[in-house]
Amino acid sequence: MSATAKNSPLPHRPLARLGLFTVVIVLSFFLTGCITLTDHEASQEQRQEVVGFVSAEETFTQAIQVRRDGLNGIQLWLQVPGEAPPEDAMLTARVMTAPQNGSALSSTLYKLAEVQSNGAIHIPLPRQADSAGQSLYLILSTNQGRTEVLGRNGGVYPQGEAFNNEQPLDGDAAFSLSYDYGPNSILEDLLTLLRYAWLVIPRFR
Repeated sequence: MSATAKNSPLPHRPLARLGLFTVVIVLSFFLTGCITLTDHEASQEQRQEVVGFVSAEETFTQAIQVRRDGLNGIQLWLQVPGEAPPEDAMLTARVMTAPQNGSALSSTLYKLAEVQSNGAIHIPLPRQADSAGQSLYLILSTNQGRTEVLGRNGGVYPQGEAFNNEQPLDGDAAFSLSYDYGPNSILEDLLTLLRYAWLVIPRFR
């Protein structure tokens, strides 16, 4: 074996992984359209406790902070105790830009019987192109019966706050945010990756 071959540096594994990941992202840019992903970092998915409730006399509000552009949906975990609700028992979920006098991004009706069966609701939203950094308010109301909001007590979600009839609660609802992951999001993640690439690229002497 020649001296030149002996002294040839082997590919650095972190650098190779970075290159592979970059290729995957670039290929995704060209080969895929928008797909829906869950933003786990901006969600609060702990749902061991009842943190609030909804009735004909009580509304429930959860303030949330959106981290990414392209928000297109919210999932919320609920439970309806007792026997099967009447057919005309309905839950309304509104997503607002402000708790009072704000613009409504969506208003969706759900049968309480279906909420009881599913244990969660998905609130579809028109794609919010500039949703990053936006504060939104999820407001629940019902025409009859009682719906319990699942989540976690103890201020586990410092970015927002929950209310029953405008009275602050100790806990926060369990929810997850979904968004369109398209070309702009791919480029954003690629630029972030390259910005921190020096952490894994070895120093050459």
